[in-house]
Amino acid sequence: AELTANMFKYADKSKNISYSFDETEDRLIISIKNNIATRIERSADGGKGLIATSETFRLLNKAGNINEEAINTDIESNGVFITTVVLSKAIFEPSL
Repeated sequence: AELTANMFKYADKSKNISYSFDETEDRLIISIKNNIATRIERSADGGKGLIATSETFRLLNKAGNINEEAINTDIESNGVFITTVVLSKAIFEPSL
């Protein structure tokens, strides 16, 4: 939910916003691509939501034997902002 909320807060809604889903043998990967709005309203919540979400996902991934950052961000040369979420498939197994 935090990722979608951030997209609506910070994305330039006049340009394309895309979600893509991929998987490897042990990971589910979600990528969100959008342009950043030129005017962003400052939020009163302190901007800690994505950090908290990342930490939660990192701990879940650790339980699923993946020890890497769960949420990564990057900016392409054309200015497109990319958020990538990596989740261990093991966390969706009934045994955890």
